[in-house]
Amino acid sequence: MKKFFLGVSSIILFLLGCTAKYMPIQSQDVILSEYFGIVNNDNYQFAAENRYWSYEPDEFADYFIAFYVVIKNRTDENFQINSDDFALIDENGNQFDALDNEYLERLIEPNRLELLNDIHDSGSHFFDQNEDDDLLNEHQTALERWQKARENMISYVFRFGELRSGARKSGFIFFPKISERNKNCRLIFKDSSIEFSKLKEQKKN
Repeated sequence: MKKFFLGVSSIILFLLGCTAKYMPIQSQDVILSEYFGIVNNDNYQFAAENRYWSYEPDEFADYFIAFYVVIKNRTDENFQINSDDFALIDENGNQFDALDNEYLERLIEPNRLELLNDIHDSGSHFFDQNEDDDLLNEHQTALERWQKARENMISYVFRFGELRSGARKSGFIFFPKISERNKNCRLIFKDSSIEFSKLKEQKKN
């Protein structure tokens, strides 16, 4: 049954059950507040934390590194925030681009149509009756999981687009996962950046 998110049912995950935690580094332009590094300038306030994604789809945590960001528009004009305003640079200078909302949604969308078709066929007794109930239950569980993942993406993922004057946006942004051996990285937003250093490894729940 093809029920894996991200369209990778043929891929076996070799990743271990732990993930690196990066802490922001204080500098002349960056202040610290708990796990957040914060940049203030005349145009915006930019705060970021390397935070583990603990929601459905939980496969996101295996493939991507996540940062929770908060951005406030401090100007009198609206301005646009796009995925290419962000970049992550590892200790070797390799650049990783932020994944946009449409890309993330496409990763799980094909699964929904597949599951709906299988549920419809199962309800029409397309499969052997002895296998029908178990297969239907599996598909319905996977479809419910997709629906929960979709709700989480709407609720918790940063939505790129226009930010109105005086308003703020917050949420998770994702980058391709960097090497587990990497010790430092730099998160860039527009003309600002925050340096992060690996603190320790944490067990996944």
